[in-house]
Amino acid sequence: MPIYEYRCLNCNNRFEIMHLASKKEDAVCSKCGSKKTEKLMSSFAAVGSSDSSSSCDTGSCDYPSTGGYSPCSGGTCGMM
Repeated sequence: MPIYEYRCLNCNNRFEIMHLASKKEDAVCSKCGSKKTEKLMSSFAAVGSSDSSSSCDTGSCDYPSTGGYSPCSGGTCGMM
């Protein structure tokens, strides 16, 4: 279920509500109770793992390069 971010036009409070995209839900400010809110554009969070000491970051990736393409280019590794 996605989390939507809102801002209250009455008290400027920012808050989040979790609801289905297909379900029209009134956003009520968690601070002052106002229904005068606006939905904010927010970025999404990607789920994954990151290891700052991976071999891809140091340029010593053991993953084989095929056709001039290395899956470890740009600091990401196809091995993970």
